[in-house]
Amino acid sequence: MHPDPQDWKTAVRQFYAKGDLRAALETARTAFSAHPDDPEAAHALGVLCLATGALSDAVELFRRLVQSDGSAERRFDLAVAFEASGDLASARAAYTEALRDTPGHFASRLNLCALLQTIRLPEAALEQANILIAMHPGDAQAWCALGHACFAGFDPSAAQGAFAQALKLAPDHLPAQFGHALALAMCGNLEAAARTIRQLRDLNLPADIVSAIPQAAETLVLSPEDLQDIHVTALFERARRGEWACYPVLGNALSRLVGQLNEDPTRKIPKAFAFYALALGIDYAAYRTLARRAASTETSDTVPMAHEAESCVGVPDRRIRIGYISPAFRHHPSAYLVRDMFRHHDRSRFEVMGYCIGTDDQSPARLEIMRGCDRFVSLAGLSDEEAAQQIRADRIDILVQLEGFLDGTRNRIPALRPAPLRVAHVGIVGALDAAYVDYRFSEDFGDRFDRNEESSLEQPVAFRDLYSPYGAPSAPWSVPVSRESYGLPAKAFVFCSFNNDYKIEPAVFAAWMEVLHATPESVLWLRATHERLW
Repeated sequence: MHPDPQDWKTAVRQFYAKGDLRAALETARTAFSAHPDDPEAAHALGVLCLATGALSDAVELFRRLVQSDGSAERRFDLAVAFEASGDLASARAAYTEALRDTPGHFASRLNLCALLQTIRLPEAALEQANILIAMHPGDAQAWCALGHACFAGFDPSAAQGAFAQALKLAPDHLPAQFGHALALAMCGNLEAAARTIRQLRDLNLPADIVSAIPQAAETLVLSPEDLQDIHVTALFERARRGEWACYPVLGNALSRLVGQLNEDPTRKIPKAFAFYALALGIDYAAYRTLARRAASTETSDTVPMAHEAESCVGVPDRRIRIGYISPAFRHHPSAYLVRDMFRHHDRSRFEVMGYCIGTDDQSPARLEIMRGCDRFVSLAGLSDEEAAQQIRADRIDILVQLEGFLDGTRNRIPALRPAPLRVAHVGIVGALDAAYVDYRFSEDFGDRFDRNEESSLEQPVAFRDLYSPYGAPSAPWSVPVSRESYGLPAKAFVFCSFNNDYKIEPAVFAAWMEVLHATPESVLWLRATHERLW
């Protein structure tokens, strides 16, 4: 005897209200088996499959519903199931299809905006958020979506305005309050940010509410030092996009931080701050202070491995094993610097291992590095301890770290001392002041600031003739392009710089303008890394 439609609906609602999702799921499954053509039974089962983690079943159920009912609501359900299962491309397509038929479908556009941020398309997310605001100007959620899209595009001032507008519409809107606190910190309003966070802590929000609000759990535990770090990071991200007004503000913020570090030996900082300081060219002594603290912060909990006093020199049939570790064995500037280096080692004396801690993009540069190594291993899926154990098991004699403080480095691995000797090269031209580096390959020009200063924790080893082993192509490049295809004049002399925006400082750009002014019929060709600036 099949259950009465009203009976199974009531039972599902009752089980769901009690939090008994398993019983609700089984009831819905029984109803769907009895009424496979009933869209309500299919929808209820799909929702419960989604809630209980049966994601493939949810996708299939919602896909069948879309075939019979292509409404925005059903496409939205399918998009949510795709997103939960990790198929973000299909989720984006489903949200887009829902909006194509029903442009005003609020939930689809709201979710699409968040999804575009997840897949790192901030300009597209901002576009969707602005459409959402235009269609729903009185909705606090829409303004929150705009705020988070501004975060993704590192426009904290606009984000603060968006969250403030959301709070005008709904003063008790918790997501807006959390977003506003972060925006205040990013803009440098640290006291106001700290005050807002204290007020949110005093609410003693239940864990389920906190977990449902983006970045809420992380925000509640932020200290005054954390808020300062958020401000510095936001400043650099804006400088990275060429906002020259941020340069002096960021320089002052880093200088204040150096003063705090000198007074407080327990103050911790992100490793990226050392990179910021070096990239901006602040006082080198101040950089050294930041570098030393960044290095100790990242590796303070590591215990180096012990090594027997065994030397491979003079041991028959024992070549010196060199391991190169990097997150940039891919389409990355550092990879193009070193890609030709590996194959030129003297194989009668050295064995070369490549250790990748980054992504595999199948790029030509990565493949060339792999071919140049005797063995190439991905450590990306291992913990720092597991990676160090792998390197030690391979009996590496010299571990060469190629990226210093750059994105993706995992400095706890060399700090665990998986090899008797650890060397830094290429990634940072200057001292790391890191206890996990024994030697640093250097050269006279790059280390010119080290003269007459106390030595860094690592010992510099200077190259007499060559520091950067640029891997020129084995054959001349043949790129079938024309000036016209890039919008360049047919006969003008072309100056170009394809550096990141933060490397083009106001003084540098002013000098370039003088060169252009003195060179008739010339143009300057730059790489637009942030479209709104050029």
